[in-house]
Amino acid sequence: MSDLEAYCVKCKEKRPLLNPEPKWSSNGGAFTKGNCPVCNTRLTRFGPTEAHNDLPKPVIEKKKTAKTKSKRGTSSNKRRSGSLVIVESPAKARTIGRYLGRGYKVMSSVGHVRDLLRSRLSVDVEHDYAPEYRVPNDKRKVVKELKAAGEKAKEIYLATDSDREGEAIAWHVQESAGFEVSRTRRVIFQEITKGAIEDSFRNPHEIDMDKV
Repeated sequence: MSDLEAYCVKCKEKRPLLNPEPKWSSNGGAFTKGNCPVCNTRLTRFGPTEAHNDLPKPVIEKKKTAKTKSKRGTSSNKRRSGSLVIVESPAKARTIGRYLGRGYKVMSSVGHVRDLLRSRLSVDVEHDYAPEYRVPNDKRKVVKELKAAGEKAKEIYLATDSDREGEAIAWHVQESAGFEVSRTRRVIFQEITKGAIEDSFRNPHEIDMDKV
């Protein structure tokens, strides 16, 4: 029996995954397949697990542009430094930036960055209702800027709100910007004070996929 759990639509409650199989989607997203131990329905749990560390990630082909072909010294080749902090609100970003000081770049996701497609049914009803997400047109610039900043940062902190919506936004930011899990941490503070913020950064953790 696995410690991983997923919601079973037939049992209408969470069940541990029987015979879990870690997998990668074609766009590099991590998920785990398994069966409900009660009704044997196929279940899916989204998000990376320890088992994914030993699973080769699919190579995502990207078109070469004149910029990437050009010369050395692109952002991927530069030594990373400093920390990137991502919050939901631009106003919060300014305040938190003042508390954290030098070495921290604070940016805002301006709320959600990814959603289900609106043009068609974007859940796969034949494969455990697996969702298909996309970055809306009005958020592509935001995600592009977050991704560029993340490539330069040594550490990335997702400091979105502490509720379930904030946890989901943190995960969608990480997935859509392609942040490496090894460099990305989750921080939560209940009040915007210097003490609360400093304490949260002393105790970072991983995204809670149960909340997501």
